[in-house]
Amino acid sequence: MSRNKPRDTAQAAKQRIESGLEALRVGLGPWVTTQMQQRYGERWKLYVSRAQGADGNRGLDVYALLKTVLDNWGDHFRHVEELRKTRSFIFLAMDARNAVAHFSGDLKPREALRYLDALREVAAAVAATPQVHIIEQLYEEQRVSDTSRSEAEVPQLALDEPAAAHQLRPWRHVCEPHPDVLEAGSSDEKFAANLAQVDQGEGSVEYVDPAAFFRITYLTEGLRQVLTSTVGRLAGGAGDPVVGLQTNFGGGKTHTMLALHHLAGAADAGYRPETLTGMAPVFEAVGVETLSSVRRAVFVGTHKGAAEAMHKGDGREIHTLWGYLAWRLGGWPAFDTIAASETARTNPGSE
Repeated sequence: MSRNKPRDTAQAAKQRIESGLEALRVGLGPWVTTQMQQRYGERWKLYVSRAQGADGNRGLDVYALLKTVLDNWGDHFRHVEELRKTRSFIFLAMDARNAVAHFSGDLKPREALRYLDALREVAAAVAATPQVHIIEQLYEEQRVSDTSRSEAEVPQLALDEPAAAHQLRPWRHVCEPHPDVLEAGSSDEKFAANLAQVDQGEGSVEYVDPAAFFRITYLTEGLRQVLTSTVGRLAGGAGDPVVGLQTNFGGGKTHTMLALHHLAGAADAGYRPETLTGMAPVFEAVGVETLSSVRRAVFVGTHKGAAEAMHKGDGREIHTLWGYLAWRLGGWPAFDTIAASETARTNPGSE
């Protein structure tokens, strides 16, 4: 292989990407212009992004087109159906432009393929069909160029898996499953946490009893942060008054709320909160020795129907969220302070 071959290969890849960027400019330009005019009217050019020092009287180059889409993404382009799934490709197309604009002679074949693929996706998103075909041809040329290199140029890799230093133990011996799992005695109902039921003292002991709950709970970093903030707040010090939990399905929101529920209610259940499994470091981090009795109010939106009474007692019924929370926190005297809002079914004001 000649000494100049790697640079020649990179130069050819650069030229293909430049051709692909030019094709994208031709296909993307009219589309971006139309979108910006619809959004901003005759003053649309004021919202166009250009490279520093670029001539504002000239047409938009590919950098300006891509940068304009990205800079106006939140206000406009994220709502455009054609681009909804294309943002990552737009970023990669911008990387392709920067790679050839600041070319240093080092451009790997696989990088060129990724760039060309991104250019094709962006062109396809705006229905620039002729330009899609041009970029696809460039992609195929790059792919053939990459795979046609002789085997002598590609080092042979040892694919045999190396022998293990020692015999690995079966996973069930390293991490022993819960006895219920081994005995096939588990059920979905038992392991599905239900905050409303736990609040009413219903469910398995692992969820209802604070000591049992924390004994089987692993404190992740996120859960530890929420508990630390809550301990500080309940002790009258620093801490977030409102915590919003945002996770994917099964990410631990209900388990986190159960942890807060048991932490606040541990004293009433006969436990010293700081002695619960894993909680000592949390209290030490905040500088709090213990927590006394804490009034808790739990509301689960799906637990009761809109026409059902949320609580009945003393010949009275509660039907609203604010009435229920007031009763939980201060009994009927607290409920009476917002009785008018309860009757009118309107939320009480900030006073």
